[in-house]
Amino acid sequence: MLERTDIIPTAIQIDSDTTAPDWKPLSLFNLYRFTVATVFAGTFVAEVSPSFLGQFNKDLFLITSWLYSGFAIFCFFTIARQWPPFNVQVIGQILLDIFAITVLMYASGGVSSGLGMLLVVVIAGGSLLTEGRTAFFFAAVASLCVLVHVTLSDLLHWFPYTSYSHAGMLGITFFTTAFLAHTLARRVRTSEALAKQRGLHVQYLAQLNAQIVQHIETGIMVIDIVGRIRLFNESARRLLGLNEQPNGRTLNSIAPKLAERLTNWKKNNLTKSPLFRPTKGEVDVIATFTKLDRGGTVNVLIMLEDATLMTQRAQQLKLASLGRLTVSIAHEIRNPLGIILNAGELLIESPDISQEDTELTETIIKHSQRINTIIENVRQLSRHDQAKSECFDLHIWLQSYIEEFIIQHNLTTVDVVLCANHPSLMVYVDSNQALVDELITQPDSMTEDVILPINPPPLMVCFDPDQLYQVIGNLCENGLRYSQGSPLLQLTIGISEELGRPYLDVRDHGHGMTEKIKAQVFEPFFTTESQGTGLGLYLSREICAANQATLHLFSNTSAGCCFRIYFSSEI
Repeated sequence: MLERTDIIPTAIQIDSDTTAPDWKPLSLFNLYRFTVATVFAGTFVAEVSPSFLGQFNKDLFLITSWLYSGFAIFCFFTIARQWPPFNVQVIGQILLDIFAITVLMYASGGVSSGLGMLLVVVIAGGSLLTEGRTAFFFAAVASLCVLVHVTLSDLLHWFPYTSYSHAGMLGITFFTTAFLAHTLARRVRTSEALAKQRGLHVQYLAQLNAQIVQHIETGIMVIDIVGRIRLFNESARRLLGLNEQPNGRTLNSIAPKLAERLTNWKKNNLTKSPLFRPTKGEVDVIATFTKLDRGGTVNVLIMLEDATLMTQRAQQLKLASLGRLTVSIAHEIRNPLGIILNAGELLIESPDISQEDTELTETIIKHSQRINTIIENVRQLSRHDQAKSECFDLHIWLQSYIEEFIIQHNLTTVDVVLCANHPSLMVYVDSNQALVDELITQPDSMTEDVILPINPPPLMVCFDPDQLYQVIGNLCENGLRYSQGSPLLQLTIGISEELGRPYLDVRDHGHGMTEKIKAQVFEPFFTTESQGTGLGLYLSREICAANQATLHLFSNTSAGCCFRIYFSSEI
């Protein structure tokens, strides 16, 4: 959890002088006003009020109580409309409260009735609702009203006796209340402003943490005790190959392989799982499990890491060392190797050489050339040329490539088929017009998934065309080497429904590969061919990675293998 606050932008600082007024306290104070006025009027009409209420002038007390109650009702509407402005309403209402209570106090027998204490509540409420020195203004007005009332009572002989000391005590109480309420209100507003500021800090940090969690390269998931997903960031969705947010679903329903490793972790308590590839994922993943025990609730934190980078780094270190070694000995090897090749070529041209010696000489030349090829491939691994990506229509590019591939390998047009998957149809594009004409004249031989001939929509991808030529050439030559069915090769292009990315499948019709070969098929220098270098598929995958694409074995069955390339649609 981030705890630094110096990164908070100044735009969220709180200024107590510019905060919006809170109308709720004013509404509550008006409710108090309405309650007091209504109780006075109601109890007086029902003749259940204390005897001192209205004892000097009953009519004036009753009229004032009803008018005071009506004023409170009117204030409910002005507060609800929030007009006039807040400060105008507070000052106007408090001044009218002072005047109304003073009149009620006069009608009840003056200061001795005790109603003057209601002014203390009014001043306290006004002090809490206002800012600055307005509280002392209310205290001064209330004290002045009481003093004028007592003075007039003494001069006009309204009451049998007049208490100036009582009026003085009320005045002192008013100013004391104003001072305390003003101090309390200032501290409350300061605390409230600080709380709002810290609340914004917490909100900002929460948003910052959420952004970090969502955009961190490591996938993060939180699983509850019953296996439901509670937290899921974007990297986890990408690593698992999902096209939707699975919050609330069970882990087993979206990633069964990960759920299996979670079960193994619970049994064996192994923090990290072995490498695995999710069902819909493109890369190998390492999962790290941590138990979260908070408030009696046990959750599991799963951190997913892309193992591709770690694997690539290990291979790069290995290949870099091998590259340096190759460069250091290439000169020493190539000099005698060149002499051997020249000698072999001269020897094979000699008219006195026998047939047996000719075959041996050809073997020498052949293997010398193979050694030279291995050296060149290893040197190529140590220097990666930067990809020059271009955006182009993959369908048009492949049509041109297939025509060239067929000529180079002396194939027929039915040996290599290009298919374009579309959301509503499958298009088979073939340059053999005779085959097309035959299918058109015999519609019974066509399925509803085969439509000939049409122009499929463009499928734009971004890749270095020269490097793509090298990758597709390697995949097609490998497939041609093992394929035995018809067609020998099938190339399919389309857009993945799960990932929304363009893809290209290169499928052969061979016998598939064993699990042991499958696990090592992308390892450098691994080959099942006596004449192979074992670098073709590894180089192809490295080239794809340099072009923001991925190459992996999509399917492996007894009917053949399929290698898939996921392209990037942006440079």
